[in-house]
This record gives sequence, structure tokens and C-alpha cells, in this order.
Amino acid sequence: MTLFQCFRPTLVCLAISFICLLQTACQGNFDQKLQHEAETYTNEHCPQRVDEGTLLQRVSYDPVKRVYTFHYQLSATYAAALVTRQSALRKAIVAQLKDDVDYQKLKAEEVTFAYEYRSESDNRLIYRTEVSAPEYR
Repeated sequence: MTLFQCFRPTLVCLAISFICLLQTACQGNFDQKLQHEAETYTNEHCPQRVDEGTLLQRVSYDPVKRVYTFHYQLSATYAAALVTRQSALRKAIVAQLKDDVDYQKLKAEEVTFAYEYRSESDNRLIYRTEVSAPEYR
């Protein structure tokens, strides 16, 4: 038995461990970078008026759950309207994500997108939805 044959199982295990470690490190780098980018975007661009009744308060990323969230605040009029139009809003969000090229890297990493809408008057959560990879592909 040669020396290589003796250590072959160990070398295979080490190679597999290295590949797993490398994959985890790359994943961690992506998640850390995305979390930082979300914080930077929030600090530089938020709050941001989307339209007359919608304000983007912040963007966040949870690297553990891998959820990229848009946090919106709605005027009383928009909040009241959303209560009866949640299904239509969700369909529009999914359609937009399918066509949106700005989030290609996030979609390639199968990040879940979340949209949270709160009332401007009392910060009450009006609607929250998540869109996962199978839905936006």
C-alpha cells in the first residue's frame, strides 16, 4: 500500500471540507455585503418619497433568513385603500420582480424579497408579503 493510498480517504475528506468552507465563506461574503449595501442605501436615500402617499422608510437585509425587506409608510388614504387591494398589490409585486433586472444578483442567490407597509399615523402594520425564488423565476 502506497502512502497516497493510506491518506486518500483523509485527502478526500479535506477536499470536501475545503469546498464546503469555501462555499460558506462566499455565501457569508455575499450576505455581509448585501446587509451593508442595504444599510448604506437607507442612510443615503431614505426616507424616499415613492409617490404622494408612499414613503420608503428603509431597506434591510436579514442574512440569517436571507430576506431583503422594503419598509414603506403609507398615508391614511393609501393605507385604507391597501386593506382591500392586498391581492392586487401582491400580484403586481411578483410581476415586477420577475421583470426587474436590478436585482439579478439577489435573485441568482435566491434571496427572498419582503414588502412591509405601515400606517403613517400610528406605524401599525397594514400589510406584509414575502416573495421567494420559485415565485419570481
